[in-house]
Amino acid sequence: EARVRMHAAISLAGRIESSGKGFGRRIREALQDVAVRDLSVSWIRFAALEGLAESPLRSLRAILDRISGQPDGLTELAGSLAECIGRRGVAEELLAAVQLAESEQAERAGTSGAILSGLADGVSKSSARDRSWPPSGLRAALTPLSASDSARLALTAWRLAKMLEIKPAEDQEARLAAARQTALDSSAPLQERLDQLALLEFSGFTSREDTLFALLEMRHPGKIQFAAMKQLERERGTRVAKRLLGEWRNLAPPIRSAAADLLVGRAENHSLLLDALEDEEIEIGGLSLNLSRRRKLLRSRDPEIHRRASALFSDSILITRQEALDKMRPALELAGDPARGREQFVALCAQCHALGGVGGGPGLNLGDIYRKSPETILHDIIDPNAAVDAQYIGYLVETKSGESLDGLLISETETEIVLRRADLDDAVIRREDIREIYCSGLSLMPEGLEEGMEHQAMADLLSFLRDPEFEDLGAK
Repeated sequence: EARVRMHAAISLAGRIESSGKGFGRRIREALQDVAVRDLSVSWIRFAALEGLAESPLRSLRAILDRISGQPDGLTELAGSLAECIGRRGVAEELLAAVQLAESEQAERAGTSGAILSGLADGVSKSSARDRSWPPSGLRAALTPLSASDSARLALTAWRLAKMLEIKPAEDQEARLAAARQTALDSSAPLQERLDQLALLEFSGFTSREDTLFALLEMRHPGKIQFAAMKQLERERGTRVAKRLLGEWRNLAPPIRSAAADLLVGRAENHSLLLDALEDEEIEIGGLSLNLSRRRKLLRSRDPEIHRRASALFSDSILITRQEALDKMRPALELAGDPARGREQFVALCAQCHALGGVGGGPGLNLGDIYRKSPETILHDIIDPNAAVDAQYIGYLVETKSGESLDGLLISETETEIVLRRADLDDAVIRREDIREIYCSGLSLMPEGLEEGMEHQAMADLLSFLRDPEFEDLGAK
């Protein structure tokens, strides 16, 4: 029974350090048996890993020898064991693991990539290094992997080589030039374009800048636009901000939202943004300046930025949303369609809330919202800051580098805090990097979600939210 095997794996893993050499070997073999048998079951795999990590290279070799093909869970386990190897910082083990990845390349490229990625993660998280560091012969071992036809495999090899300060392969520039062409090629398969675009991060920004901005054009698939925007977001300085403002009218709405976060979230960009707003190069409405974004400008430490922002807008909308509520009240008199309301929910709410088997994120689970009256739900949508549960109040963090982040404070330790953000990865921030952190006093849910909605669309959304059919689905 799977649960029994999991508890057995946990018990065995806890005894491996105190066992003698012979018994320790038998424990590792038993844990390998469990890992291979339940490879696709993540919680059993994790239980076995604790013991296997005592001899990660030996365990990785043994498991790969016993498994044929590419079954579910193999890449995850291989990557986890490789990360343990990287953390140990033993030159001989790292070289052997790279050679193991090279031997897996032909038959199991996914496993090969997982090994390299895991090694890179482990090396990045540990300062442990033995006297033989860096491993001799590593560049030669990485060469065939770096030259792989698979862009994903080459990417992981390049990443590890860069982390270990190994000189790039001689043909890397030619490979990058080809990657630029493929990324721009609308006829190429989408995944191939994304993989080649990822390679471009290994070229200098000036050589890929025009390519990235070209890929923001709406003619490219949304995933391509977002991948290009992610690379632009990682660049510091005002160069990217200037070009985004210049290209504003050509950006798709989702990319505009990401660009607005970049413009408002970094103090270095505030003056450029206000210049564009004052000169009416972009409209305030087109910038989606919700309350959170406005306050990052209104509460700037720079008195000139504060003055200029205050002349353009304020946060007075927080004081009352009565006018907006009155405008939308006719929706309460209309019969709604839950099916159409589900579409509204997916478009407006699903990045933060879960209901009806869709959505997720940091917001309140809506599994029992059907118990509320339509009037109450409408008020909660229109004026989310009227009454906010303490656990859903947002926090704002300003880092020493000038970056502004906001989200729910979900955990904190002596050394770091974690903010949960809507439709973004959790932000892990070291305390030593924080200039200021304060509670916004506001719900993470922005005001103005109803803007642009017809009364019938709101009636449909309310009908979906109040349909008890979705109670159980929302609570899961």
